[in-house]
Amino acid sequence: MLSRVSSCGELPDSYQLNRPELATRGLVFGRNTDSDTVLHADALPLLISRKHAEVSVAGQTLCIIDAGSTNGTYVNEQRLRPAESKHLTNGDVISFGGPKLILRDGQQHSNPFVYVVSAVESLTGQAQQRLLGNRDSAEPAAGPATVVNYPQPSSAAEQLVDLTRTSSDEAGPSHIVDLTSSPDVHVSSLSKLPGVHVLLLKVSVQSSVC
Repeated sequence: MLSRVSSCGELPDSYQLNRPELATRGLVFGRNTDSDTVLHADALPLLISRKHAEVSVAGQTLCIIDAGSTNGTYVNEQRLRPAESKHLTNGDVISFGGPKLILRDGQQHSNPFVYVVSAVESLTGQAQQRLLGNRDSAEPAAGPATVVNYPQPSSAAEQLVDLTRTSSDEAGPSHIVDLTSSPDVHVSSLSKLPGVHVLLLKVSVQSSVC
């Protein structure tokens, strides 16, 4: 969370960073109305750039990147270089558009866009959970296995068992076919099925004599 250092009547006192976008593309801060967090103050209308900075999660770390802003992004009163990424920890102070005190038109103003960072561990942990959840939901579910049984011969000394299956990287259904030397079934026709591998096992069957 970002909490404002000094209150400003026209601006919120805090911004919640716990949003789904934090785990994917990051949160955009700027003057544009389509920014994830819009920063604008009528008293200092051009202090913030249209796309000023981005806050994102990299592994277990919360980061801020200056997006090439005109007046800069500061962390603990140190200005970031354009596209520079800075790790954030609890208690860090972020200033958008300049340091805490800025000079405009020959007058000194308090920067209204100064925030203290908090709850970093909670933010990064929740972002990682969302990211893992998105990956799990994107994985295709394995298709149901289909078992086809052909009639058993009345008597035989040997049987041929044909096990066919789809390759592991395909999402289609797996087929397990039991061929018991039926003259109507040909292995060559089964091997032509898309994604099917044919394995022939010779199984000896011994009759028990009572």
